[in-house]
Amino acid sequence: MGNAIYGQNEDTLESLIATRMEVLGHSLTVVEGGLGSELVRRLERAGIQTNALIQPTAEDETTFKETNFIPGQWQQNMWAFLITPEGLYELHRSYGGPAQMGTAWAVNTALDFVRRNIA
Repeated sequence: MGNAIYGQNEDTLESLIATRMEVLGHSLTVVEGGLGSELVRRLERAGIQTNALIQPTAEDETTFKETNFIPGQWQQNMWAFLITPEGLYELHRSYGGPAQMGTAWAVNTALDFVRRNIA
């Protein structure tokens, strides 16, 4: 649908990722730090089976995704890396909002990053 509007009605970021991954016949490997496994939980609730591998093992493995979230006193920092057959994508974002919302912000930002970058 685009970058600003990603879905309608019951669509979620993770459901759109799941649909795209199924169409492509790809799988997802996730390494997550600082998010309390929330990213993996949301992906798995959408039906995406995440691999416990450190790197993709075959060309048809869609992505290796690493997300690291580091809370700070004044701002939180998030780094995300996505490796697809098309190449490497990197994202660094800082969040200056309420610390208690930092994890939710980082998970949603990471999911949107994947949605925008899977072919």
